[in-house]
Amino acid sequence: MKALGYSLPFVILLFGFGAAYALVQMREPPKVEERVEKKMLVEWQSAEPCSDGFEIHVDGEVIPYREINLSAEVGGRISSKAASARAGNYIRKGDVLFEIDRRDYELEVRRLQDTLKQAGSSVEELDVEQTNVEGLVKLAEEQVELQKADKARFDSLRAQNAASTSQQEKARKAELDSMNSLQMLKNQISMVRARRNRLLQEKDRAATGLEMAVVNLERTTITSPIDGVVIQDFAEQDDFVQAGTRLIQLEDNSKVEVRFSLRMDQLRWLWNSVDSSVSVDSNPASTTGYTYDLPDVPVKVRIEADGNHFVWNARLDRYDGAGIDPRTRTIPVIVTVDDPTEIEIEREEGALPLATPPTLLRGSYVTVDLTVGKGLQLVSIPVTAYRPNKKVWKFADGQLNIRPVKVAYSDETRAIVLADPNSLGPGDKVITSPLSVAKEGMALQEAKDAR
Repeated sequence: MKALGYSLPFVILLFGFGAAYALVQMREPPKVEERVEKKMLVEWQSAEPCSDGFEIHVDGEVIPYREINLSAEVGGRISSKAASARAGNYIRKGDVLFEIDRRDYELEVRRLQDTLKQAGSSVEELDVEQTNVEGLVKLAEEQVELQKADKARFDSLRAQNAASTSQQEKARKAELDSMNSLQMLKNQISMVRARRNRLLQEKDRAATGLEMAVVNLERTTITSPIDGVVIQDFAEQDDFVQAGTRLIQLEDNSKVEVRFSLRMDQLRWLWNSVDSSVSVDSNPASTTGYTYDLPDVPVKVRIEADGNHFVWNARLDRYDGAGIDPRTRTIPVIVTVDDPTEIEIEREEGALPLATPPTLLRGSYVTVDLTVGKGLQLVSIPVTAYRPNKKVWKFADGQLNIRPVKVAYSDETRAIVLADPNSLGPGDKVITSPLSVAKEGMALQEAKDAR
């Protein structure tokens, strides 16, 4: 019994080893499974070509083309004021706005007319006097000739002792008297001519004064020099005004201007639009020869209201100054709308039609669309597809391709990229969704295929 007690643990241990061995022999070998690489889900959009250029959108404000201040050119009491000569009214060129009391100026015109007539009569009188004196001069010249002949005869008789000395002296005295009378008549003609010249000068002064008086008389009526709108009126009927007193302020609405500001990158596209063959890396001034002239590029001025787009054609006019605004570091530019009443309407689908504005009003906030980059090889991609390291992720054949790109222009929604067959071209798929890890050649799957 004692021997059996010592051998029982060994039997149990042996039985355990046997059971373990049997279990090992019964276990099936593990199945070998191939590891399948997980594909990242992405969203993409196609790069769109921009061979016809692209639009730069900037905000602007409508300003008057010109404002005119009409002032009184002569003094006097305002005898009448037109009903249209009040702020907010529309007026046409030639409309009478104010009339100043004309009586003083009419009397001045009549006085100068009488003075002019009197000067003309005086000149005519001198002409008659000069004619009469010239007739007397001819008679005096004949008298002188006779006296000379008489003296010559007495000189001859005296040489023959046929005449006395007193007779010779009398003949000489008569000759001198006739010559003196002739000289006095000639002096009288000179005086008449001098008086005539003086009267002609007085007549010219009277004529000039009459012209000025007529002009002043016309200036008593103030008319509108333009078609436009009254901005402010500063005088009322029965007011007494001096020459130079401001009466009314008008706005010329035959044209309007729009002021906006461009960043340097936007302005560079304008410079390169002078000639489409100019590279974006070249100096346009050296190739085109212009300095402060703006190029002729298509410009649209647009107002949007509830899906209704009201569009005006415009043209680049000039810089608003000749430098960069130190506060905003932008360049102010002016475009001109030559016909503010010619409006194009573009409506979005489902938009409620609104009444067309009659014209482009001052103070309106508008969007200016500038078309630039025409003729250059460009593509447009969503701004979300442009990566901070100046690269894009392309989706090609289910794989990720990382390509460097050169961005020419970007705004809040898109980036304009220089097309390159080795990096990015029209129609290429660019990834717009984020990736936690991006490696060249990694497997990708379009998100909509996964769904």
